[in-house]
Amino acid sequence: MSLSLPPDQLNSLWNEFLERWPLERLSDMQLSDYTGVGNDDSFCYWLESRTNDLGSIWGGSSFKFGVFRRKDKTHKESRLGRSYTSDFAWLDKYGNTPDEAFSSVLEQIVTVALSARAGDLEAIDQADLGEAVRWKIAFLYQDRNDLNIAPIYISELLREITDQSRISPAQAQRALMADRNNKEVFEYAGELLEIASAKMAEKLSTESPPVC
Repeated sequence: MSLSLPPDQLNSLWNEFLERWPLERLSDMQLSDYTGVGNDDSFCYWLESRTNDLGSIWGGSSFKFGVFRRKDKTHKESRLGRSYTSDFAWLDKYGNTPDEAFSSVLEQIVTVALSARAGDLEAIDQADLGEAVRWKIAFLYQDRNDLNIAPIYISELLREITDQSRISPAQAQRALMADRNNKEVFEYAGELLEIASAKMAEKLSTESPPVC
């Protein structure tokens, strides 16, 4: 993987995110700030799209955000732990209404952000949010004068890089960042992802059946 933008532009984008969504104002966020169809200034849009160059969390469904405003207004039955209204969808574990769900999700977001700023990576592992979402939030809100999280948000990749199948994301992040040797964090992440890509390609080649 190569960097999509030079490190100075990536850090400027990081600045832009924190200017728009500073840690100190996270707890004041409203559901309408968090998610909205066509709203390119919502927290979720910033997290997934506008800061994509700071590490991708694309893939999967919008349920990874806990609660979201629906673009598709067709009727859906609430079942299998997922609830729907004409405007919103959410995971039942967070509450009985969109507002209840958002309140629970926001509590987790604030916990992750505060834990990241304090360097408590184990608390991030325990947060009740989708893995990629919580680790991207953690990366964005960590202490930028004492970086301990790389912009890699999927445990499968972290385990591939560390060659440890049972390591937790928190443990992997600590181990990898301890070996950073003051390299620029985005350049370092690019190197790590290249390692993961090479290892996964090697596995695929060895697992493929011989061509007759």
